[in-house]
Amino acid sequence: MMDHKFIHQKQKQNVPFPAIPFCVERETLTQDDSLHTHDFCQLTIITGGAAEIVINGNSLSVGEGDVYIIGGFSFHCLHNTRKLQYINILFDQKNLLEGVGDLKNDSAFTSLFVMQPSVTGITASNHVHLEYETLQPVLNLVDTMLAEIRAAAPGSDVMTNASFLTLVVQLVRAYARKNTARRREENPLAKAIHHMEKHYTEDIAVTELAQLCHMSERQFRANFQARYHCSPKQHLITLRIRRAGYLLEHTGLSVGEVAEACGFEDSSYFSRLFRRKMGVAPKRYTATSK
Repeated sequence: MMDHKFIHQKQKQNVPFPAIPFCVERETLTQDDSLHTHDFCQLTIITGGAAEIVINGNSLSVGEGDVYIIGGFSFHCLHNTRKLQYINILFDQKNLLEGVGDLKNDSAFTSLFVMQPSVTGITASNHVHLEYETLQPVLNLVDTMLAEIRAAAPGSDVMTNASFLTLVVQLVRAYARKNTARRREENPLAKAIHHMEKHYTEDIAVTELAQLCHMSERQFRANFQARYHCSPKQHLITLRIRRAGYLLEHTGLSVGEVAEACGFEDSSYFSRLFRRKMGVAPKRYTATSK
């Protein structure tokens, strides 16, 4: 197990009302941070300086205008920071998917807000770079969100949600403009990702996923590993552990019941995987979430 810090979503909440983003941070980092993971999605906008973002062992140099999304349970840190300024918007992916309407069927949205946070690693192709004329409207939306959070006035929840969803649309459009060819290339694997998202508690054979993508099993495994830096089985486990964390926090189910609900036949095996992913045992996770 990697030596890392686990951050629970309750440690980060700064929105005093139910809203899609539950925390917005504007930060300056003058030194490298330590390896950590958390149970929420993180949208990061680099507003100044430069650094190297490392996600599950894969690294990418980022600077002003770069935007990337880190999914829950991904090990990450920032190295070689140089006067780095950034904004973090911490949100629940499930709530976002419920609030974007038909946008969730758009391939650019899927690539940026579903596939990138769900799979391992970051590359030069699976994030967004905003030029000044596109970055400024995004930063204006962030300023609106922060102002509404501070005011906590009637309707602030509506304004915050509206600003965040507008920001999401702008990022999706920017991604689409610069990644048209990439989107077409990813579509076959996207079918497998979608299927796994919907049926992760079931026994899913790799042959079934390969058929959805019109590939041989060998070709599918190789393409999946090359693009997402993990195997289909590893991704399936990540989806199950993510759901398990939610059930442990929000229900009174026992560890064994959670394991079964998430597709694990052996609760001991589930506990070992959960601890490996989260850095804490399921029972301890339940205790810290209360």
